[in-house]
Amino acid sequence: VDVLVPAEVVGDASLQRPNNGFRIIPVKRSCIHRFVLKRSVRAGSAVSGKFSAKPSGIRRLLARINRLSLRYGILRELRMPSFADAWIRPALRSAQRAAKAEKQPGSEPAVWDLCISTSNPYAVHLIAQKLRMRGLVKKWAADFRDPWTRNSLYPGFYGFRAFERLLERRVCNQADTLVTVGNVLANEFRQQFHGTGRPALVSYNGYEQIDEKSTKPVADLHLPAGKKLIVYTGSLYRSQRSPEPLFEALAQAKKAGHVELNLHVAFAGGNVDNLLQLIEQYGVNDLVNWYGPISYQQALSLQQMADVLLFIESGLPEHRGNVTGKLFEYIRTGKPVWALGITEQTESWQILEKTGKACLLNSSEKIRKACINLEAHPGKGGTKTQAVEKQQGILQFSRKNLAQDLLEKLQLVIEE
Repeated sequence: VDVLVPAEVVGDASLQRPNNGFRIIPVKRSCIHRFVLKRSVRAGSAVSGKFSAKPSGIRRLLARINRLSLRYGILRELRMPSFADAWIRPALRSAQRAAKAEKQPGSEPAVWDLCISTSNPYAVHLIAQKLRMRGLVKKWAADFRDPWTRNSLYPGFYGFRAFERLLERRVCNQADTLVTVGNVLANEFRQQFHGTGRPALVSYNGYEQIDEKSTKPVADLHLPAGKKLIVYTGSLYRSQRSPEPLFEALAQAKKAGHVELNLHVAFAGGNVDNLLQLIEQYGVNDLVNWYGPISYQQALSLQQMADVLLFIESGLPEHRGNVTGKLFEYIRTGKPVWALGITEQTESWQILEKTGKACLLNSSEKIRKACINLEAHPGKGGTKTQAVEKQQGILQFSRKNLAQDLLEKLQLVIEE
């Protein structure tokens, strides 16, 4: 098994995994690509007001570029143009060298039985496509962790959309099977490419079992002591992923005289859109705070400290298939989850419901009552049988179990 990855990932301690017989082939990103990835977080902080009142010209330019990138998904790894495209040629060369190094004297270069290209970035599919065309792989599974041209968050630039649709169709036509993160997206792929005869498999993102000792402490965040902690980690978008119903409910509770609410809502993430304005608008500064961007390990630690985790997603029909990785991070903790914005028809809710640890709060009144009665929130107690059932509901989404299921499905593809 060979894994083609950016060279920078190899040295990332948070992404280290036990090597059980696979080989890592590191490929360097271009200088410009590395610069953009490093600066994007800093630019995001500039947008959120973390810099001084009069940022420098370079910082203002970076902030403008970042806003454009966040709006359309360009210059990152999501939509064209993308600096990740510069990774295609060196990655292809590295794969070819690896194939030649494995060949026996007098024989053809080694051929992989199966190539799995997992996006984002979408560039990995173009690499796999070229490997297939050059006869270096027998079977190819194109794995879409996020939609490409039908991405509801990042519509892409007008001048590139038609070309992206063409590339996506070619990828899906040539791949032996398609893989995606949920049933709704799988059905969309089947409908969109029904003429290709390509199956679309489902493999959820799942969660990874993590040693709690490896998580980083969050003492430097100065969380208030003695209060029930409600936590949200990740990005926010005012049009599709907004905490406004929660703030409205908190404001109503305060207005009704429940000023003694013994809770604290902690938001942590780099791209939070208009979060700070909403906190001011609803007057909930005493109950809510944004702790800025934190590391992945710190996010896991913060989730584990929470009494309740917030899952916020859009409930619009066109977004009902959104199944994010955060969903499974939350499931891993075994903590109660409050789901905001989504509906019973949303696939993310259907997954959460299976765990027996989630509560659907699709109105400000329900949120208000849940906040007031936080100490009596479902998720504690229950019979021993119920506890076992809940644990089984969580374990079914572990990456180990999901990977085994996907491997069995892909084995059938190889044998065809």
